[in-house]
This record gives sequence, structure tokens and C-alpha cells, in this order.
Amino acid sequence: MKQLFLIILAMADILSIPVLAQQKKDSCCLLKKDIVGIWQRNDSVIGSGLNQNFQFLDNNSFILNIGNDADDVRNIVQLKGKYRLDRDMLYFTITSRTILEGPIGIADAGISLNIFSIEKGKLKEMSEHNPKEIPDPCYITLFSRKHIKINNEIYYKIK
Repeated sequence: MKQLFLIILAMADILSIPVLAQQKKDSCCLLKKDIVGIWQRNDSVIGSGLNQNFQFLDNNSFILNIGNDADDVRNIVQLKGKYRLDRDMLYFTITSRTILEGPIGIADAGISLNIFSIEKGKLKEMSEHNPKEIPDPCYITLFSRKHIKINNEIYYKIK
């Protein structure tokens, strides 16, 4: 009986090694194809609001539409640049920023949670001078084909 138990235990070990190796191999590294698309922060429902979203393109460029309307008079509304994926690390080079310029006024309390707002703002894209890759990476976790985490923010694929 003891020998039978040892044989079963040995067989279980032998059979589980390829399975574990396959799981480890598949989960060790993200591929560019895993992140290409539009990823909306905190919500998977399309049209649920103007939430922050990343657009990762196949040519290693990205667009980040900043949608945190909880910040009064924030003026950076978009970042563009290049990304580099290295295993579970995402490196960014910012090549331009789009800002909203205009006079500051009191926000309409009926439609805004903010105190101040930029009134009659105009969008202006500005190139970054001498863009360089930011040395600190963001860590990216793939939960499923439509659910990732970048650092501490959750994103859902919407396209």
C-alpha cells in the first residue's frame, strides 16, 4: 500500500510539472498584442462617462486621455508618446501634452462637483522638448483579455 501511494505521488509530480511549466511560461510576460486597444479606467461600460483612458497602438505609441474631473481647473487633458513593454513593466516616453487654456471662473454648482473651472478654454497641443523615456516603469498586470491593472489603477478594454 505504501509503495502504491509513492507511485501515485511520483506520477502526480511528473504530470504536474509540464502543466506548471506551461502556466509559468504563459504568465511570465505580456505581449504587445495583449494591451493594444482602448482601455478605460474603472468602468467597462462604454459611454458611462468621460473616464480616463489609454489607447495603446500597434506602432508602440499611446494616447492617455486624462478624465479626472475631480480636480479643479486641471489643464492637462491628454498625453501622447511612445511605450515600451518589458515583461510586466511599461515604460513611457512623453512626446506631447494637450492643455486647456482659458480664464478661471466659478464652476456651475448644478452640473459640476468642482469649485473652479476653466471657462471658454481652448485646447493647445505642445511638443515636449527633447523627450526621453521615463526611467521608472509602471507595472502592468493582465487579469483577462479585457481587464488590466497599471500600477494601482484598474482598466477595462472597451475596443
